[in-house]
Amino acid sequence: MRTTRILLVVCLLLIATGGAWAQTSSTDDAAVARLYGEFFEALRQAGAQGAIGYLRQSGSIAEDELQRLERQARRVLELNPYVGRPDSWAVVNQTEIAGSQRYRTVYALTHHDGRAVAWRLHFYRKVTGVWVFTDVQWESKYVEDFLRLTELEFAAYRRQLERNQD
Repeated sequence: MRTTRILLVVCLLLIATGGAWAQTSSTDDAAVARLYGEFFEALRQAGAQGAIGYLRQSGSIAEDELQRLERQARRVLELNPYVGRPDSWAVVNQTEIAGSQRYRTVYALTHHDGRAVAWRLHFYRKVTGVWVFTDVQWESKYVEDFLRLTELEFAAYRRQLERNQD
């Protein structure tokens, strides 16, 4: 009888705690979705400078990361003038590291006049509970591979392809 009572209490605690975890997860999902939604809308409305402006104004990314993104965006836009403002965007996949509810990666596509561009956005939830961008990466040449491979696999793959082109 005592064992049955203990099991019942444990089960009730697990159910109650599971509900709280689900609540936090949906709240986190909404916070991350708001960040990437506003980012992509700024990109859609004002191009790369609009997206970078959104990140700067939101304060959701470190200044050194913003400067890296500005340099990279300038270089990409000079080399690929067709990559301007997208007319739409779509989330392709979202991942969360097992056992960590504080780090998320969102994979998305933006649809431009000439072709799609793949995006990998990293988010981190600070101790204060606020979600922020930690990294923004994009790829316009090897879109499918960028979305399919891990970051390390893609970096090695790209180096190999570029070596073979030389």
